[in-house]
This record gives sequence, structure tokens and C-alpha cells, in this order.
Amino acid sequence: MGARSMLTRAAGAAVAAVAFLVAATASSAATDFRARVTWEPSWGAVGYRIHVKPGGADWDAGTDVGMPPLQGDGTMAWTAVWTLPGLPLGGDVSFRVTGYDAVGVEGDPSNEVVVDEASIVAAITPIDLSLDAAQWVRVAGTGTFATVAVPPVDDLPGEALQLATTRVPPTVFGVGTPTTARLGSDRSQVGWTFEAPAGGSFMMRAVVQDSLGRRRKIGWVSGGGMAYVERNVPTFPVGDLATGAVASFTRDLGADMQVGLGTDFAALEQVQVFGTLDLRRVRLQLEGAGGFTSDPPGRSGEAPTTGWRSNTKTNVTQGLYDPDLGRETIQATLVPGQALPKIQYPYKSSVKMIAPFRQVKIPTQGFEEFSVEAQLVLADGSRFKMIFSTAVDDTTKVVSRSQAKLPMPTPSDVPGSPWDVLILRYATELAALQANPATQGVVPSSPFAGVQGLVLRGGFWIGPVAFEERVR
Repeated sequence: MGARSMLTRAAGAAVAAVAFLVAATASSAATDFRARVTWEPSWGAVGYRIHVKPGGADWDAGTDVGMPPLQGDGTMAWTAVWTLPGLPLGGDVSFRVTGYDAVGVEGDPSNEVVVDEASIVAAITPIDLSLDAAQWVRVAGTGTFATVAVPPVDDLPGEALQLATTRVPPTVFGVGTPTTARLGSDRSQVGWTFEAPAGGSFMMRAVVQDSLGRRRKIGWVSGGGMAYVERNVPTFPVGDLATGAVASFTRDLGADMQVGLGTDFAALEQVQVFGTLDLRRVRLQLEGAGGFTSDPPGRSGEAPTTGWRSNTKTNVTQGLYDPDLGRETIQATLVPGQALPKIQYPYKSSVKMIAPFRQVKIPTQGFEEFSVEAQLVLADGSRFKMIFSTAVDDTTKVVSRSQAKLPMPTPSDVPGSPWDVLILRYATELAALQANPATQGVVPSSPFAGVQGLVLRGGFWIGPVAFEERVR
């Protein structure tokens, strides 16, 4: 009844190289080792245990993983974490699987799959991509880029890749690396260190391969560059990052791909940078390893007050500065006999602007016949439309599948200002509908993941829309 491994010695090393990672704890006194083990099921087994032999230690008692679901190729797989002694490990790390029957008796162990210590050490060593201009290639727009000398800061190199363009917005110009050959890296963390002009906009992007073998793009934007979106490219707002000084930005590709694309990360093929900035370093790393950890994600993201698509050119004004708010605004006025003004973000309805935040905050100074429609993204990749409306009778209409209509919340006063703040809690409202689906017909059971796009209709005066409370 032994669980026979599907892997030969050589194939086992390949699977481990793709699936394992090492992450140092804050104290560095111990190390977490994560591995994905794959095996063929054995007849008569009602569950399985994965055993590990770290370094020169003995086999452990095993981790009971039950009966994982069969994969498409008929095998089983499980990812688990073991706490090992700090590096060096003192030897290679081995894995094996045992099956057990209905009374808990274990069968013979599978063959041993070994991950050598050198591979583990290599996995926790960050990879810094070269900033040599010859290693990069133009991927969009018009501009110049070259390696320039810069003052060293801390452990940063004394050189940077300088991007410059006279185009507006600057994010239409970008470069990427490597130039021709695909990177093919299994590193799931990407960190950018850069200097950007104060008030400037920029975008970082990764070309990735997902678990289905498809090459996909995923991006992160800051400032007005958030309006730079492409068809079927999920784009996340970076959030609160200072410009005008050296800043760092790190992303977990696996987590963002799950939210934005609904697929698993397999490999990083290329990194791309857009905008006018000095790129100081691009670093690749496995999650949390070697002291290189993910920076806390931006607490919020913001849609600019330009870049919205409007259905009218006469009674919608974008980018209107208001001294009381101290920001640019968007104003839509009702005109008798005309259709309600409508604005839409992103500009094209066919693009994906994934904002992984739970709620939307809108500064407002009065509105009438006003509605905010959001296309929600759920964890299973499906979509659900939610509309907040001031028209009470509109909220009582029969709703269609994958749609909910709710009354508009009362805005909160901003002391000493004519402006109010409207907060739309999409994740909270979706959870309430899921708890009482009869109020809105068919409501999906999948958890909230983010907002794909916004549509505003009616007469309103609003400031920049902020996305808040990041989904973890």
C-alpha cells in the first residue's frame, strides 16, 4: 500500500526547484521551508503524510495532509511548511510520502526526493537585474534611456537607468528587460528602487507565465499614470509612495496574479518600467527570503480627475480646480431634455483596472439623481455589478443576475469645508447580500477581491476617487 512517487530522481529535483522556497524569520533563528510535493495515489490509502528530513537530522513524524484532490494528470500534490534550523542547513533536504489506511497504519514510504543545500542557498539570494542600457529594450512610446552615474545611497549601486520623454503622460514610454531571451525566473517577488520627479507618474509592469503556460501582463501604477491601462491587463494602484526621493516598491506576483488574473504564478519573463524616472535597482526574490521582504502595500490608491470617459462634452468638466478642496475635481450638471451625464473609469470599458481595495471614498459637494456603479471582481474571477443610487424607487426594481442596487449612503461632513465625503463599502455590502441573498436575487458566494471599474451618472461635483482598505 506504499505511496509510489511519480518522480524519478531528476524529475524530483525539477519539481522542487519550481515549488520550494525558503523564508527567514524576523529573528533569523529559524527558517521556514516551503515545498510542493507531488505523488501518485496508492490503492487502499485513505490519507497521506509528507515526511521531511532536513539537513543531517532524522526523518520527522510526518505532516498529515489527508486526501488532496486529484490534479489533471491524476497525481496528488500538497504544499506545506516546515521550520528548519538556521542556515547553513548542514546537508540536503529530503522528502517522501506515506499512505495510511482506515485504522491509521502507514504503508511503505515512497522513493526519496532530495533538494540539495546549494539550491536552497541560491534560492534565498536576491538577483539584481543589470541596469546597463544595453540589457534593456524599448517596449512602448517615444523617449530616451541610458545608464547614468548617481550618488550611491546605502547599498544601492552608483548608477541608474534614466528614462526621459517629452510625451504627456510620460507612461506612454517604457523599457523592459531582458531584451530578447525570456528571463524564466521562478522568483515571485519583484522590487523596484527608483527616483521619480515630484508629482510625476510611473508604472511598473511584469510579463509573467501563469500555471497554464500563458504569457500575461500585470501592472502597478502611481499618480496620473493610473489612467494607463490596456485590454485584459490587470492594473493595480500603487498607493502612497513619495516621489522626488529614492523610493522602493515590492510586489508579490503570486498574490496579484490570483486577484487580477485568477491564475497561479509560474515564472517571471520580463520586467518593464514606464515614465520619467531614474531606476536604481530591480531585485528578484522568493517570498520573504534572505532578508528581502515585501514592503507593506499602499494603503490607498487614487483615480485621477482626468482620464474618465464622458458621454457629453458640454456639461461634464474634468480637472476643474477647487480651492476649498485644494484638488482638481469633476463637475457634471443636469440639462433639461438631455440624458444624464455619465463618466466611466477606466476610459475604455474593455480594459481591466483591478483595485484590490474594499471601499471607495469620494469627496463630493452636492449631487442629485446620482448613482455610482462598480464592477466588482470576486475571488473566483467572476464579476458582480453593484449600484448605489439616490433614486429610492430605482433600488426597489427587480434586479438581474449578478447585479445589486442599493440606496446611496449619506455623505459625512468635512468640518470647516463645503465638501462632504461619500464612502461606499463594497466588500461590506457584498458580504451583507451574501448573508441575505433573497433581497437581491442571485448573489455569488465567492469573496470580494476588488473593483474593476466605476461608472458615475447624474448631476454631481466630486473630487479624486480614492480606493481604501486593501484586500489581504
